[in-house]
Amino acid sequence: MNFLEMFKTDEKIEKEGICLEFGDSRFHVKRAGKSNKAFVVALSLYHKKNKFQIEHEILDDKKALPELAKIYFDTVSVGWENVRSLEDDTLLECNRENYVKLMVNFPEFFDEYRTQVSARANFQAEEIEEDSKN
Repeated sequence: MNFLEMFKTDEKIEKEGICLEFGDSRFHVKRAGKSNKAFVVALSLYHKKNKFQIEHEILDDKKALPELAKIYFDTVSVGWENVRSLEDDTLLECNRENYVKLMVNFPEFFDEYRTQVSARANFQAEEIEEDSKN
C-alpha cells in the first residue's frame, strides 16, 4: 500500500459523521478538521479573539472551556444518545446548554472527545483502516 493511502480520509464520513461510544453513551459527530469549514472558521475566530492570551499562555480555563464547547457543539456535534445526569440519572437532552455543562464539568472527557473527533483514523473508510493494520 502506498503510505499516502494511510492518510486519506473518507469525505462522506467526515461530513456526515460517525458515532463515538464512551461507555453506554453515544456521540454522533462530524470531524473537527480541515474538511469541516464551519469548525475551521469558528476556531480561527476564537484564536483571533484570544490571540494575546493564547500566545502568553494566560487564557483562563473558566473562560476558554465554555467558549470551546460552544464551538464544538455548533460545528462538530450532531447529537447524542444515552447521556445521563450524575445527579439523578435522568437522560440529558442534547442541546447547547447541556453540552457545554457536560464538557465544562468533565474537562478530562472533553479532552478525550476533542482527540477522537480530530483523529484521522476515525474518519477513514474501513478498507484503509484494515490495510494500515497489516
